[in-house]
Amino acid sequence: MVYLNLKNYNSSKKTKKFVILKLLAVLIIIGGFIAFFSHKSGFSYVNTDLENIDTNLLPDNDFIPFKDQNRVNILALGIRGINDENGGLLADTIILASIKKDTGDIALFSIPRDLYVYITRAKRDKLNAVYAVGESTNWGGGGLTLAKKIVSQITGQHIDYAISIDFNGFEKFIDTLGGITITLNSPFIEYKQWENYPEHIKKGNEQYWRLNEEEQRWELFIDKGAHLLDGEMALYYARARFSSNDFERIKRQQQIIGAIKDKLFSLGVMTNPVKMFSILDVLNDHIKRDFTILEIGELLNLLQKTKNRTIIKKMFDNSENGLLHSATIDNLYVLLPIGNTYENIRNAVKNIFE
Repeated sequence: MVYLNLKNYNSSKKTKKFVILKLLAVLIIIGGFIAFFSHKSGFSYVNTDLENIDTNLLPDNDFIPFKDQNRVNILALGIRGINDENGGLLADTIILASIKKDTGDIALFSIPRDLYVYITRAKRDKLNAVYAVGESTNWGGGGLTLAKKIVSQITGQHIDYAISIDFNGFEKFIDTLGGITITLNSPFIEYKQWENYPEHIKKGNEQYWRLNEEEQRWELFIDKGAHLLDGEMALYYARARFSSNDFERIKRQQQIIGAIKDKLFSLGVMTNPVKMFSILDVLNDHIKRDFTILEIGELLNLLQKTKNRTIIKKMFDNSENGLLHSATIDNLYVLLPIGNTYENIRNAVKNIFE
């Protein structure tokens, strides 16, 4: 671990805030925690009897993850927000960001929330419930710590840091940047998710909504071409999934990750304390992290290496060549690993830079 030499920094509160925010910006860039928003609601534990399920399909609680000294791994979680009545602690999207120290190469692994896992030796549930269990019961040291443990078991990688952000933090963050630009090769239409016209649409965003008179439903419509989206519309674009599926939603979220990265660097946010402080004021009440000020030196050094690097994107899914398959357990849709083992996923993560 590389530590920050605090002798080179002013010990004032402002300097510490700047350093912390710089790390947060790094995590935004490489961790992609815009990828957190699904429309699915409800927080329910699924205590399923697995007598007919091979328990090798679930990550082993005793598994010791591999620590690659040339990589830094960061877990990014997105949650609705603790005050959301519809499952505010569920982490509906989970991304593992991995950075190669010697080159600055970045890989993002999108891990489906429907993966079926052990949370404790007695409790099994979908992966998106892990953070909620940790936060609500303090099992395993809390939400971030428990999530790191379970995702480590799935990916085979030691996870160095974890961070979570909620809906409101994401929306405000994008607005602070002045919006992000996305380019579509074909129109995007979400025609199932919103039956009624959404409340509190900001002025100027009406252009993205249209009434399907035949179906008597409102549609989210973003035409092909380049669009400057504010936080509200970026959130809607990231959340939409009813007309496609979770895996298509993950691809859109990865698109937004790239747009955020481009905007941060184009604005010079990483070297401008004033811009840094304005973002910190926005994010302060909407994030949780598990790192200290002394643990940020390595990430700050990596930042310069990542600037001109293309993000490698990997999504684990149940496609024809995917590493997962879908199953139903007590009428619950879940995803399980092909071949009754997580070794294929662990090898994919381990060898991503080769």
